Amino acid sequence: MPSHTIAPGRNVAAGTATTLDAASGTTVRNHNLTMLANTVVTGSRHPSRADLARMTGLNRSTMTRLVEHLISCGIIRELNSESTGSGRPAVPLAPALHTYAAIGVDISTGSVEASAVDLSGEILAQHYQQLNTSNAEKTLTVVRRIIDDLRMRATDAELTTVGITVALHGLIATNHTYLLSSPNLGWHDIDLLEELRKAAPQNMLPQINFLNSADAGAYAETYLRNKQDIPLSDYLYVSGGTGIDAAIVKCGGFDTGCHGWAGELGHVYVAEGRRQCSCGNTGCLETFAGQYALMEASGLAPHSSTGNLFAALSRKEPDACKAVKSAAHYLGIALASFINICDIPTIVLDGLYAQLFEYLDKPLQRMLTEHTLSSQWADIKVLRSVSTSNSVAFGAAWKGLIEFLSTPDRWQKQNDEQLGYFPITDTPSVTI
Repeated sequence: MPSHTIAPGRNVAAGTATTLDAASGTTVRNHNLTMLANTVVTGSRHPSRADLARMTGLNRSTMTRLVEHLISCGIIRELNSESTGSGRPAVPLAPALHTYAAIGVDISTGSVEASAVDLSGEILAQHYQQLNTSNAEKTLTVVRRIIDDLRMRATDAELTTVGITVALHGLIATNHTYLLSSPNLGWHDIDLLEELRKAAPQNMLPQINFLNSADAGAYAETYLRNKQDIPLSDYLYVSGGTGIDAAIVKCGGFDTGCHGWAGELGHVYVAEGRRQCSCGNTGCLETFAGQYALMEASGLAPHSSTGNLFAALSRKEPDACKAVKSAAHYLGIALASFINICDIPTIVLDGLYAQLFEYLDKPLQRMLTEHTLSSQWADIKVLRSVSTSNSVAFGAAWKGLIEFLSTPDRWQKQNDEQLGYFPITDTPSVTI
């Protein structure tokens, strides 16, 4: 099908050209603003205006206008100029500091964690609380209190909150606000947005999005790899814990399936088993390679600290070593099937699996090499996540910032005082 280029780097099908042609120049301008904002905010380097012009093909005058708009809106900032040896010194551009923030919340089994993050990727505030998350109403009341607290602290620090995303395990309806089922939390058929509204009816609740935890973790992984200049455009993100979640990253984007439910790796059938999964079935990967299964097979109490497992492994206790080897075997069965079906040969392990990487790496690599048809020709990689311990909360917040960058109409011009701009040499730290 022929395509028409409407801006550098983006092609659209000919069937949509009429709509775009009929639109004002704002359509192209907004696309270019988003492209430039993403390049500066998510990239590993600090490009100058000339660098951006070469990368995008935009002419100098257009680039100057767009960059000035991004600066005035508090999206990017200028750093100290750098001499290139001849001509005018180049002025590097970087993400703005302390102008906009997004809040990400991670609801997991036994705890709630939240982070407020700005466009530079700086974590401005964090909150961690252990609690029994089996009761949805009580948990969401705590979540609402955390969100309101972080929003208030951001406002006091003169930041604008532009996105709130709550991540949790389970299947979320296509309206992104209704939870169908979360076996690990024990939650079913819950209007998440309505429950958060009920938790504090006297306060207006802004738009809140809900996201699967694995997708949030993959947002963090992709961001950090881009920043460290070790990007991955195609990989399966796998996070091990009480559940086993996965996210499919393809061509730099997310493949979540027809309903947004792709990635339920923990509920893939791998073998006959007697242990019942949290979903009610038997034979699920989670019952062979999940945290509780690992602890029990190691001779430890299922709900005890994973530190006990690491201590047993460091002492090379037979039960613990055998348990991890068995987990790698069953995880390999599921992942080999995934690679054979989807042809994405790179696996990134996070969560408990990242902590166990030195024990899982070799046996898992062997399983994938033996049971993946393409292993003779494709380089199958098993990598440890580069994410931090709060990757899900960070990734949820980062998703909110990415969505904000994709909608330039939401950017508001404010004067320097409102945005909190300071001279380059006198940029204060902000604690909220």
